Amino acid sequence: MMRRNLICLPWLFLALLPASASEDKPPDLSKLSLEDLMRVEVTSVTRRNQALSHSAAAIFVITSEDIRRSAATTVPELLRMAPGLLVTRLDGSKWSIASRGPGGRYVANLLVLVDGRTVYTPLFSGVFWEDHEFVMEDIDRIEVIRGPGAVVWGSNAVSGVINIITKSAQKTQGNLVSATAGNLNKGVVQLRHGAGAGSSGSYRVFGRMGRYGNLLSSTGSPIRDGYSSNMVGFRTDFDRTDPDLGSSTRWTVEGSMQTGTVRQRDFSASLSTGETSIVGSAGNVGAGHILSRWSHTGTDQEETRVQLYYDWYDRQPFLSEARHTLDLDISRTLRVGAKQALIVGGGYRESWDSIPSTPRVNLIPPSESVGLTNGYVQDQVQLGDTTSFSVGARVEYSPLSAVSIQPAAQFLWTPTSRQSVWASASRALRTPSRGEQGFSLLVGVVPPAALGSPLPISITALGQRQMQSEDQLAYEGGYRNQISKRLSLDLAIYRYDDRRMRAFRPFPTPSVLFSPAPHINMDMLMVNGKRARNWGGEISLNYSVSGRWRLLGWYARMEQRQELEAGMWNGGVGKMPHDSAAIRSQTDLGHRLMFDTDVYFTGPQFDAVGEHDGSVLTMLQDSSNPGHVVRLDTRLTWRVTPAWELMAGGENLLDGHHLEMVPEPIVVGSQVRRSWFVRLNWRH
Repeated sequence: MMRRNLICLPWLFLALLPASASEDKPPDLSKLSLEDLMRVEVTSVTRRNQALSHSAAAIFVITSEDIRRSAATTVPELLRMAPGLLVTRLDGSKWSIASRGPGGRYVANLLVLVDGRTVYTPLFSGVFWEDHEFVMEDIDRIEVIRGPGAVVWGSNAVSGVINIITKSAQKTQGNLVSATAGNLNKGVVQLRHGAGAGSSGSYRVFGRMGRYGNLLSSTGSPIRDGYSSNMVGFRTDFDRTDPDLGSSTRWTVEGSMQTGTVRQRDFSASLSTGETSIVGSAGNVGAGHILSRWSHTGTDQEETRVQLYYDWYDRQPFLSEARHTLDLDISRTLRVGAKQALIVGGGYRESWDSIPSTPRVNLIPPSESVGLTNGYVQDQVQLGDTTSFSVGARVEYSPLSAVSIQPAAQFLWTPTSRQSVWASASRALRTPSRGEQGFSLLVGVVPPAALGSPLPISITALGQRQMQSEDQLAYEGGYRNQISKRLSLDLAIYRYDDRRMRAFRPFPTPSVLFSPAPHINMDMLMVNGKRARNWGGEISLNYSVSGRWRLLGWYARMEQRQELEAGMWNGGVGKMPHDSAAIRSQTDLGHRLMFDTDVYFTGPQFDAVGEHDGSVLTMLQDSSNPGHVVRLDTRLTWRVTPAWELMAGGENLLDGHHLEMVPEPIVVGSQVRRSWFVRLNWRH
C-alpha cells in the first residue's frame, strides 16, 4: 500500500511548480447562451467538425462546464446526464451503461472511445469501466450518440457511441490539485501540471489516486465490493500553423498507466449439495496505453490524419485476462468542389490475449491473436442552402466474422437558422466476441429439492466457432428547435430490427458426471437464434429561467419485443425500464456561489422476452424488480478565491439504499447507498 501511495508523490511536487500561464477561468452560467450550446462542435458523427445543431444523429454533449459543476469522480456517473442512456451501478466497481435497450454488466453493442482509441474488450465486446480512470477536469467533452455509428467507427457501434475527448495540453496550462472525500468515495486525489514546450508545443503530466468504498446488501449491511486505483499519465501537443498559407500541422503523443485492486462478490455453487452461496473475492488490475496522432490541414481545408496506439491490460477478478492491442488508422478528408466533402480511410487492428482456465470458466483456446482490417468512405453533399445528404459504407474483414459491409445514409434539412430536421437509415453489425467463439462457463447449479431430481443439476454454457454477426437495420429521425433565446428542444425517434442475436439452445439429453461429485449436467450452446424489435424516442428541453438559473430535462421511452425460437433461452440479459427521465437545475446564487440539483427517475424494469422455455433455465433468472427508482443529488459550490473552490453535497438522498438493476445471473448485484462528499480544488 505504501508503494502505491508513493506513486503519486512526484505529481504532488509537480503540481506545486509555478506555471507560465494559468488555466482558463470557468465561464459563468449567465454567460452561456443556448445559441452557444447549439453551436458546440462535435466530431463523432462524421469525424469532421460540425455544429451540434447540424448533426444528423441523436447526439448529446456533456460539456466541460457540466463536468466541472458535477460531483462525479468517474465517467459512468457523468453519463447519467445523457438522455436515452440507462446508467446503473451494479456494485462498488461495476457499472451497466446501455443505450436504447437492455443493460447489464456484459452489454456488448455500445462502442466507447477515448480520444479515438477503442477501449472495449474483445472478450465480450463491452467495457470494464473500472479500468479507465481520468482526471475529470482534463475531459473537454463527452459526445454521446444514441444509435448506430458503424460507418465511422466500425462493428459494435450498434446501439450507440460514447466518445470521451480530453483537452489538448494547450488548454491545461498551470496546476491543479483536487481532493474529494466522503462516506462512499473514501478519497480521490487528482493532480496535474501543464506548461509550454518550445514555441509551438505544450505538455501536461497528471496523476490520480482513488479509494472507493463499499455498497450495501439487501438488508442494508456493508459488503466488501469497493475498489482502489492509481493512475499516472502525460500528454504533449505540438501545433504549427503557417499564417501565410493557412495550413496547420498537429502532433499529439499521450499515454497513461493504471493499477488497482477490485473486490467483488461471486456466486459459489456446490456440485455435491446444489446449494449456492455468495463468497468474496479480490484481484489486481493493471492497464496502460500510448497513442500518437498526426494531422495536417491544407489551405483548402483538406485533412490527412494518421493515428497509432498500443494498449494493454491484465485483470484477475473472476477470470484472469491479459490482452494487448495494436491499432493503426489513416483517414483523408477531401473537398470535391464547394459543396462536397469526401472522407476515406482504413486501418488494421491486432489483438492478442492469454486467458488461463479456472474451475468455473474456460476459454478455448486459452490464447489467441485476431486481426481486423477495415476501410470506409463517406460522402457529404450540400444539395442546397438548407439541405445536405450523406452516404457512406464500411467494409471489415476478421477471421471471426469474415467480410462485412455496413452502409448508412443521412439527410439534414435546416429550414431556418434555429431549426433542423434529420433522418437516417443504416445497417450495423456486432461481430462475435472472443468469448462467444469458444468458452465453457458454469452458469449455476439447481439443488435436487427444487425439481425432485436425485442429484444436483449444473447448467453449463458453451460457445462455438459457428457464431455469426448480429445484424441490425436502424431507422432514425429527429427535430431540433431553438424556440427562443431561453428555450430549446431536441426530439429523436427510432426503430431497430435486429436479427441473429445471441441466445442459448439446451442440449436435448443431459449427462451424468461423477467429478468432482455426482451430478446431472445440462449443456447450453450459444447460437444465433433471437430476433428483436426496438422502438422509442427521447425528448430533451433546455430552459434558461433567468440569467442565473437554467433547467435541463429529458424523458425517454423504450419498447422492445424479442422473438426466440422454440426451446431457446435469452441468455439472462439484464432488464430494462420502459420509462426514464431526469431534471437538472443549475443555479448561480451569486458571483461565487452555485447550487445544483439533479433528479433521476427510472420506471419498473421488465424482461422483454417474457416467459422462458424450460423450468430449469427459468430458475436461473432473478425475478426481483427494483420498481420505480428516484434518485436525488444536490451540491453547493463556493469559489472562495480565483484559485480555491469548495464543493459539498449528497447523493441518493431520498432513501438509505436501493437496487438500481437486476444484473445477469452470474453477477451479484449490490444496493446503492445514500452518500455525502466534500471536495476542495486548487488551480494556479
